[in-house]
Amino acid sequence: MTEWRVLFRNRDGEPIDIDTFALLLERDDYRRVEHDTIDGVEVSTVWLGVVHPGERIFETMVFGGALHGEQWRWSTEAEALMGHASVCHLVRENPMPPPRQPRPTYDWQWIARKRNGN
Repeated sequence: MTEWRVLFRNRDGEPIDIDTFALLLERDDYRRVEHDTIDGVEVSTVWLGVVHPGERIFETMVFGGALHGEQWRWSTEAEALMGHASVCHLVRENPMPPPRQPRPTYDWQWIARKRNGN
């Protein structure tokens, strides 16, 4: 007996076929759940549609800042919305550290001349 596994789900978590998945994936308004920009850092939550381990079909990612590249996955749209808000809070609490100042360059020959009294 062949065991079938659901590969695609809509935003309500209901199983869908590959054709429906492809149509929904083309729609930005359907795929995008939330998007915020906080001090130049983007937090994006989207519907993936493809079932990942744990029945997770939504993903939140951070682009820029101290948490750049971090991702979280969610099983329901309600979890994704709450998770998005939590990640936005994390981004606000973990600002990017100030850039390191470049080390000054020294004119070693000038320093040597000054030492020698020239």
